[in-house]
Amino acid sequence: MQGFGGSLLTNGAGNLFGQLGGAVSNVLAPSSSAPGGSIQIKGSIIVQKTNLLDVVNAGASLVDNTADLVGQKVNLQLVSIETDPVTNTGKRSQEIAVENWFLAFDGITVGDITYAISFTVDKDFGVPGAFIIRNNHVNEFYLKSVSLALPDQSTINFICDSWVYNVSKYTSDRIFFSNRHCLPVDTPQGLLTLRQQELINLRGDGTGERQEWDRIYDYATYNDLGFPDFSKALSRPSLGGSNELPYPRRCRTGRKPSAADPNSESLTFILENIYIPRDERFSVVKNSDFVGDGLKAIVHTLIPALESFFQYMSNNHDQFESLKEVKNLYDQGINLTGFLPISLPKAEQPFLLSPFELINQLTDTTGGDPSLLRYPVPQVIANDELAWISDKEFARQVLAGLNPLTVQSLKVFPPTSALDPATYGPQRSAITASQLEPQLEGLNLQQALDQDKLFIVDYRDLYLLYLTKINAQSGAKAYASRTIFFLTAEGILRPVAIELTLPPSDSTAASSLSRVFTPPLSGSKDWLWELAKVHVATNDSGYHQLISHWLTTHAVIEPFVIATHRQLSALHPLNVFLLPHFKNTMAINSSARKLLINAGGIIENTFVTGGYSMEITSVAYRESWRFDQQGLPGDLISSGGFDCKIWVTIVDC
Repeated sequence: MQGFGGSLLTNGAGNLFGQLGGAVSNVLAPSSSAPGGSIQIKGSIIVQKTNLLDVVNAGASLVDNTADLVGQKVNLQLVSIETDPVTNTGKRSQEIAVENWFLAFDGITVGDITYAISFTVDKDFGVPGAFIIRNNHVNEFYLKSVSLALPDQSTINFICDSWVYNVSKYTSDRIFFSNRHCLPVDTPQGLLTLRQQELINLRGDGTGERQEWDRIYDYATYNDLGFPDFSKALSRPSLGGSNELPYPRRCRTGRKPSAADPNSESLTFILENIYIPRDERFSVVKNSDFVGDGLKAIVHTLIPALESFFQYMSNNHDQFESLKEVKNLYDQGINLTGFLPISLPKAEQPFLLSPFELINQLTDTTGGDPSLLRYPVPQVIANDELAWISDKEFARQVLAGLNPLTVQSLKVFPPTSALDPATYGPQRSAITASQLEPQLEGLNLQQALDQDKLFIVDYRDLYLLYLTKINAQSGAKAYASRTIFFLTAEGILRPVAIELTLPPSDSTAASSLSRVFTPPLSGSKDWLWELAKVHVATNDSGYHQLISHWLTTHAVIEPFVIATHRQLSALHPLNVFLLPHFKNTMAINSSARKLLINAGGIIENTFVTGGYSMEITSVAYRESWRFDQQGLPGDLISSGGFDCKIWVTIVDC
């Protein structure tokens, strides 16, 4: 990576500035087009106006064009890497205005507008390393980049990709640095103060409610998942800030406390936008309103229609009567005639339409991939309707499915629990050697262990902590599972035992808390074994979405996003390296907090964990998440399924 005047990997600060000092006089030689001892630096600025991106603000351009005509301009000012002896900060050019704001439109891509800019600076100004922009228009715009052509034909680029609001929204100047990155020790003197000030701006002071235009990255606990002001049943505990329920931090919004629970943040209404810095939000698409109208149509027509249909068809039962009824949703669809709201024009009422095709019509996916809303038949049963029920497919999905990292090598038998036996039952597994050995291809248990033939997926302890609460919820019937697999001579896994466990209760003997199921050896169908696999799949899907996906993929990354902006300036090489990996993370997480993981959200209404879903993720974070095991080779070694000495040797090489 190139820094100011040389490679960051080979040049120290002294050599760096020595090279720059010798180069400046050549780069910024007097130009014949500039008066006296001054030179011209010409370039371009690329922006996207609000009205081109968001049809809601269609009048924004007219307002800003009018303001521009009466002198309220967008102004730019260059900052040199050389210091001004008077101010001891970077030399600054005169401000110039972006001219012809309402005329220029030559579009590098659709929506991009390019304006020519020109600065006149003293011949000893030095190399521009940053610029300040002041937006005097009423509305914000998206600043993509600025490019400057120096008199020696070299180019300096400023990759901005940031929303710039009216100057009154900021307490200090908006600063952008060139793409010549450097470590703090190598920062040119002219940029040193700006580099430090920009980090201070991004950190904020930890007070006040954040506004749309703020650019502040600060930390807060997850105390906004519940809606206690709406209902006591929608109250949720704060996650983070305690030993009992620790959690990664999320971006601070500074909203007022809830009236019903001072420890919770208030939410005005359920779809209120949750603050994250504007540059972290999803990119705006031109058809956002159209997509939004399609979603509204689904809510107002499809969902009520489906509810009415199932109420009519259920004959007073509230569940599917057979697996065939589920498959018919894909094969035949649903006849919704007569179930759509009366207000829907008769011509638009579908006749014998699958609900998935109705979604397709309502949202008009002809411009994209229609399968996103059409829900095709799952591939696993497309050719064989009974594939899902085979032990081979069950084991294949353990490795090739959603959650393979939960597979651990079984080193000690029987498996044991770390939970208090007085509260959660016997610590030793109920699975016995005599239950396993008939399925081990002639090996005894010890031989299978010695040859690394046995593997385990163990969800017992995590689920058992909350099973009493989970099963007290309406409709919930769950077990904590522990599954043992055998690696066959064919090189594939096969499930050989499933242990399902319930916590002790006053009416249940300790000896009957766990039941062990094994596959039938005769080839006949054992529906208890099949039902046991369903409970394992339920545990697995919940663990995947709540722990593997949400917690360890999304939640634990947000503090790193925040810390990067607070500690690594835009000039830092690692900032450039890390930010692409964080793209959209904060936007996804904030959306999840208002629709997915919140009280009464999709997760609580979909998974058997219900209202305790997020609490379980906090317990998993407390008990099992370790930073030093989150990358290679730590996570592979901890699984126990590899020759650790060989693997470490390979990694060290």
